[in-house]
Amino acid sequence: MVRQIKVVYHGNVQGVGFRYKTSQIAKAFQIVGYVKNLMDGSVELVVQGEKTTLSNFLTEIQYRLANNIKLAEEVSLDIDSTLTEFKIRH
Repeated sequence: MVRQIKVVYHGNVQGVGFRYKTSQIAKAFQIVGYVKNLMDGSVELVVQGEKTTLSNFLTEIQYRLANNIKLAEEVSLDIDSTLTEFKIRH
C-alpha cells in the first residue's frame, strides 16, 4: 500500500547537513519526495512509497540523525502523482 507522509523535524536540523544526509539515506530506498528547510528553523520531509519502506526509511533517519532531532511531527497526506524522484528543495 502506497502512502505519502510529511514529517517536520525540529531541533538542530539546519546548517548541519541534515537535508544532504536525508537525501543520501533516501537513495537506499524506493521512495519519492523532497526535503527542505523551513523559515522557522525546522526541516520538512515529504515522502511517498510503500508503507513498510517508509517506516524503514524514517527509522534510518532517526537512527543516523538522532543527535539533531528533538521532535518529529508526522501527518499523512494525499498521494501526489507529480513526485517522480527524491530531491533537496531550496
